[in-house]
Amino acid sequence: MEQLPEKPEKPLDSDCCGNGCVPCVLDIYAEELAIWERECARIQSGKNLEIPESTGTHDEYVSPELSSTVYHQYQIKSITQETWDSWRFTCQLGCHQCLGLLPGQHVVIRGCSEGKSITRQYTPISEVALKGSFELLIKVYEFGRMSQIVKQWQEGDWLDIRGPFGTLQYTPNEYSRVLMLAAGTGIAPMAQLIQTILSNEAEEGRIRLLYACKTYQDVLMKREIQEWRQFWNFSAVYVLSQEPPVGMASTSHYQYGEEIVPGKINKTQIENELGEQFHGTRVLICGTRSFDADMLKILEECGFPKEHVFRF
Repeated sequence: MEQLPEKPEKPLDSDCCGNGCVPCVLDIYAEELAIWERECARIQSGKNLEIPESTGTHDEYVSPELSSTVYHQYQIKSITQETWDSWRFTCQLGCHQCLGLLPGQHVVIRGCSEGKSITRQYTPISEVALKGSFELLIKVYEFGRMSQIVKQWQEGDWLDIRGPFGTLQYTPNEYSRVLMLAAGTGIAPMAQLIQTILSNEAEEGRIRLLYACKTYQDVLMKREIQEWRQFWNFSAVYVLSQEPPVGMASTSHYQYGEEIVPGKINKTQIENELGEQFHGTRVLICGTRSFDADMLKILEECGFPKEHVFRF
C-alpha cells in the first residue's frame, strides 16, 4: 500500500502578519489539513495516485489543469542560476497549454522536510499567457525549511502545485499610472503584471518600478527589466541599501541607462513619485513583511488613498 503522507505542519500564530493576506498562512494550513485527510482516505481505500508520464516529446505532453483544492504534479524541465542565492525553475506544460493564472496570482507548492509537509506560496514570473511552460524564481535561504527542499530539486523532478490564488483585479486603462514598490523576490508578481500591461497595445497606463535590493548583484530579472525599458510606458530605479558608493567599487557592471539610488525607499522618494495629484494612480507593494509595513506607513503619511493600494 502507498505510504500515508506526512501531516501538514501547523504554522505559529506569529506566522500570520495580520494584514489580511489572501490566502492567509492559517487558511492555507486549514486547506492543507483537508487535503491531507482526503489523501489519507484515498490511500486507505486502496486507490492509486496516477503520476503523469512524459511521452518524451514536448508536443505530446499534457499536464493537468491547476486546482485550488487538489495538488497536481508538474515536471521541472530546466534549472538555471539567477543570482548567488536564487534559481529559475522552468516547468513543463503541453505545447498549447498555459498554466491558467490571472496577472498577480500565485500558486502553493508542497514539499516534505524532516517528516513534515511544508508549503510555500510562489508567483510564476513568466507571462500568464505563455504556453508550453512556466517559470518560477525562488530565493534559497540558508536556514529556510522550504529552501532545504528546493536545494534538492533536479531536472526531471515533479513538483506538487495547487492554485491559483490572489485577488488582484487588473482592468486595462483603469489607471494612468501604476507605482510598483518591490523588494527582493517581490518582483515576481510585479513581473506578471508588467508583462501583461506592456503586451497590450491598447494600454496607455505608465509603470514606474522602485525595486529595493541590498546590492546590484542581488537584483533579480535584470535581463527582463532591461527589455521592459524599451517600452515608452515603463521605467525603473534600483534602490540599493548596501551597494558600495561610486568611487569605492567598480560600477562597470551597471548597464547603460539604469537608474541606481543608494539607500532605502523613503518618504521623500515616494512623495516625488506620486506628485501632488493622486488621481489615476495605483500603488502595488510586495516584499518582506517589514518592507510592506514601511511602505504602507509612508503611503498613509503621504495621504494616499488606501483603496488604491494593493499589497500582494
